[in-house]
Amino acid sequence: MLERLRPLLAHPLDDDVAVWREGDGSYTVATCDTFTAGHHFDLSWMPAEDAGWRACALTLADLAAKAARPTHGLVSLVAPPDLDAAVVESLYRGLAECAAEYGLRLVGGDSTAGAELAVTVFALGRAEVEPLPRSAARPGWVIGVTGPLGGEAAALAEHRPTRPRPRWWTQGGAAGDISDGLLRELAKFGVGAAIETAKVPVAAGATLEQALNGGEEVELVVAAPERLEGLVAIGHITGDGRVTVDGEERGGGYDHFA
Repeated sequence: MLERLRPLLAHPLDDDVAVWREGDGSYTVATCDTFTAGHHFDLSWMPAEDAGWRACALTLADLAAKAARPTHGLVSLVAPPDLDAAVVESLYRGLAECAAEYGLRLVGGDSTAGAELAVTVFALGRAEVEPLPRSAARPGWVIGVTGPLGGEAAALAEHRPTRPRPRWWTQGGAAGDISDGLLRELAKFGVGAAIETAKVPVAAGATLEQALNGGEEVELVVAAPERLEGLVAIGHITGDGRVTVDGEERGGGYDHFA
């Protein structure tokens, strides 16, 4: 579906973000994410404040992958008319707490009535150097991740609320956040990748499968010409368009329109 929409955009999205150069030589990075109740969060067990924090943090992860520091943001809300106003206030409190911690100034937005609760976070950031798209990765480049994976998937499965914290990466390479799962994110690079499960860092309490496909992560996967300090190396870019795990082609992760 996204490929059918891309030609209609004045500035096509690149890696979940739009990027343009400013007059001073810096780059503005723009992104937005939508989160719906019952699909992305469940208020029957997750406090509304934590749901708000997650919405902001997962949106900021797109900026983090492009080494863009947050500047300004907007929030759009759709809510059932009979929803308790205290729930909405708590949701926004969590959004505001996350935004304040990472320097995102929430300057406005919109709200309207609807059948289901949904929140959209739009965020702008500023990068000092031009962000590389995922497609810039080349065969032989090292693939690394910024930290253990699978913890968020395990927590959600156990109904344990969390407040994920985005990981900014500024040392170069092409990067993406792992919100849809590691294997799904590697497929988005579009150039092929080979990883070894023995090297994938698995979070405490999580399974290997959750680390590979769980998603909901703010950790980043980075492809760079050489191994970089601070990353856990898990494989390399192949150039054949396939994503393999221990030599076997694998798919997985979250597809929004599957």
